[in-house]
Amino acid sequence: MIISMCPATTLTKQTCGPIYALVIASLMVPAVALGLIAGALAMEGGAFPELKPFWEFLTMLNRSWLGTVLVPGNYDPKGWNGVWPNSKMVIYHEPGGVIKEHIERWQELARSGADVEILDACYSACTLVVAYVPKERLCFGAFATLQFHLARDRETGKPSLDATQWMIRQYPPEIVDWIMERGGIANMTIPTFMELRAPSLWRWGYRKCKRDR
Repeated sequence: MIISMCPATTLTKQTCGPIYALVIASLMVPAVALGLIAGALAMEGGAFPELKPFWEFLTMLNRSWLGTVLVPGNYDPKGWNGVWPNSKMVIYHEPGGVIKEHIERWQELARSGADVEILDACYSACTLVVAYVPKERLCFGAFATLQFHLARDRETGKPSLDATQWMIRQYPPEIVDWIMERGGIANMTIPTFMELRAPSLWRWGYRKCKRDR
């Protein structure tokens, strides 16, 4: 299940383009204005403390990609505008894609300090999340899987052994051993995947998420 209005996207930062962003922004402007008023009331002299959670939510929202949409000149539909610091990133289904883009995304996620919940299939370049985000900040739901396959050259579409070898070297030792026990690169293809399921990851010290899909 992909929780998004965009095709082949995840709860990591991606959008459908400027038109979609403007629609969302127009819906959020009144909420942000109300939030500013509520925040001022909540913070001034401790008045209306029951509004504080709402204000904190809007502050966190402003740090997300949607906050960049609401500030003129900040929106980049193809860019990576970060994640919510010290909160959670939830991945329901991630189809993978360009390795370089995923490296940048996971590096930014690692720097943010956010915890990551993986609740469904994490394919291809998505699996590099385990190379960048510390184990103690990752959890896997009961339906979560890491899906490994042979990388391919983006321009030619042909298998890339060099890219595949590089990716394998980035994974934690227990995952490298798991791949090698199944034949490593010699048993990998582009269309088929080696499926590493959550129970194995739990045995290796990764946390079990408190919720599933």
